[in-house]
Amino acid sequence: QDNRIKFDVTGDTVKLIISETLPTDAGTYELIAENALGSIDCTAKMIVHSPPIIVNSTPSPINVPVGQVLYISCEVTGYPRPEMIWEPANDRARTEQSDTFVTLSISKVRVNESGFYKLILKNVAGTAETSFDVRVQNVPQPVRNLKIDNITAESCHIKWEAPLDDGGLPINSYFVEYRDMRRSQYVRSERLSSETFNYELNRLTKGSKYTVRVLAENKLGQSEPTEIVEPFIAKNPFDVPSAPRELKVSGVTRSSCQLQWLPPNNDGGAPIQGYIVERQTEKRWIRAIPTLVQGTTVQLVDLIEGTIYDFRVAAV
Repeated sequence: QDNRIKFDVTGDTVKLIISETLPTDAGTYELIAENALGSIDCTAKMIVHSPPIIVNSTPSPINVPVGQVLYISCEVTGYPRPEMIWEPANDRARTEQSDTFVTLSISKVRVNESGFYKLILKNVAGTAETSFDVRVQNVPQPVRNLKIDNITAESCHIKWEAPLDDGGLPINSYFVEYRDMRRSQYVRSERLSSETFNYELNRLTKGSKYTVRVLAENKLGQSEPTEIVEPFIAKNPFDVPSAPRELKVSGVTRSSCQLQWLPPNNDGGAPIQGYIVERQTEKRWIRAIPTLVQGTTVQLVDLIEGTIYDFRVAAV
């Protein structure tokens, strides 16, 4: 006996009263009236409207690699069958509905299809809704702010910053690649950790021109490379200075003379540390002064009378 179900007989009227109706109460009900002369019956069909209820659904967030199939499924109840609305609308989405399930699928999902998807279910008895956080995973974006410094004839220092977007998956490695501009193939460094943002490249050839690029990698693959704007030449940051100018000899005596010159026009990118002064007799050059000369004038002594000397000066 169900306490929700009661009968009310008033005169010739018989009522069946069901309180707090359930979906299982739906069906065809038959009333049979009998007396000594016979019986009569009548039937009535009862439809129970129930609001939509989302019983179970695909767990959120939903991570799906780019190019794969996005699939969302919900188990639902409700009568009459609820109207299904997915937001935002997507022409590429395929939606299906049965009495107990609603689904949404997108083939070859794109990065721009990430975001929140809302399912709304409506019927005459009520409304239900739920949301799904869809995260389309991709390879990382390119690394940022790639810079080269401390260039020498054999090496250079490379530094960069992590991509703005890791593609929805942790970055696991970085790769540095470099190329001699006379060749078409890049040479790759060893795999660098995700916490490494600089690299010392030590395999350069003096005088060669190089370009450098860096790539980030996650589980789905590698980013597009970030390449330096201008190739560079492997050389030391300074060159040898040019020759001193206008070397002159004056104040000649039996055993001495004075040399005077002007500094070189080009110091090679670094301050002049001093000058080497040499003299030559019989085709052999030797130091006239054993140490570097500071300044642009020097007095030479202990010369041999009658000997012809050549002098030369080099900047250091």
